[in-house]
Amino acid sequence: LFYVWTEAELRHVLSEDEFAFFCQVYGVTASGNFEHGTTILNLQPQFAWEVKHDPRLESAHAKLRAHRDTRPHPYKDDKILTAWNGLMIAAMAKGYQVTGNKAYLNAAIAAAQFIETHLVAQHKLLRRFRDGDSRYPGFLEDYTFLIHGLLALYQSSFELKWLHWAMTLSKLQDELFWDDARGGYFFSDAGATDLFMRKKETHDGATPSGNSMAALNLLRLYHLSFHAHYLEKYEALARALAADIKQYPMGYSQFLIALNFSPVTEIAVIGRGDAAETEDFLDYLYRTFLPNTVIAFDNPQKPDHHPLPPLLQGRPAIGGKTTIYICENNTCSLPFTDIDAAKARLSTT
Repeated sequence: LFYVWTEAELRHVLSEDEFAFFCQVYGVTASGNFEHGTTILNLQPQFAWEVKHDPRLESAHAKLRAHRDTRPHPYKDDKILTAWNGLMIAAMAKGYQVTGNKAYLNAAIAAAQFIETHLVAQHKLLRRFRDGDSRYPGFLEDYTFLIHGLLALYQSSFELKWLHWAMTLSKLQDELFWDDARGGYFFSDAGATDLFMRKKETHDGATPSGNSMAALNLLRLYHLSFHAHYLEKYEALARALAADIKQYPMGYSQFLIALNFSPVTEIAVIGRGDAAETEDFLDYLYRTFLPNTVIAFDNPQKPDHHPLPPLLQGRPAIGGKTTIYICENNTCSLPFTDIDAAKARLSTT
């Protein structure tokens, strides 16, 4: 109904010159290559992609698009899911880190702001937004995937609001989903009366399970905040799933990343964000494969109304220079003001 064409339709919409060339380029015949004499358009092998810049084709494309817009359109899945946007926010934030393209960072920020505005009710997450309507209490993956995104966004923008929102959501996650009897997180909260049973998803598939993502989130939050309850919750989660992971490790690939997140290098950078040496060092951190790291940044000249994470507290810039603290479990080496020396130190971790 929407995508395919008959020779007669093309002849009706296009000029004679456009029709002849179009059929040649896309392999259109009277008998067609699909049902009922219709054709699925295929660029023929003797033509390069650049043929589409031919004025005859450009004109034909415009006419056919206008004609196709009058046809019944296929239904589109245009709902906005909190969980999937959490994954996208993390991907966009990392894309910015690797490429330096601010369009990726801006997209991540815009998505986080959208969720904050449209998918939060009474501080709790909602599941989906569509056509101005937000509804359904968030599931475990909505919390864990969004926390994952917010932590990546904080380590790209260094806006403390994203870190503090991640911490708030982690606390809610424990209250809503934690299984006090056996450990681990349920998929839904206890008040979800429309579900037949309260299940617990642990296997990683096309997307990680909420439990696996929670494990890595808890470790990252611990090494940014040094709040013991994050580490305690992670250890309880690992104990709850240990036997299953040992029996079938391939089904827990995301959880294995969390299990491998040790030892962790904690990096605190203090300095002006627009200083060349600061930009150089952050760029080095972003473009170097340092998987078991957390990064925090403070610009003392631009105070934030949110409290600094403990990783940044009591660590001043020395002599007005960009200063780097490289730590493990909150125990730091002497501060570096020589960027090259800090890079050399990290190359040995």
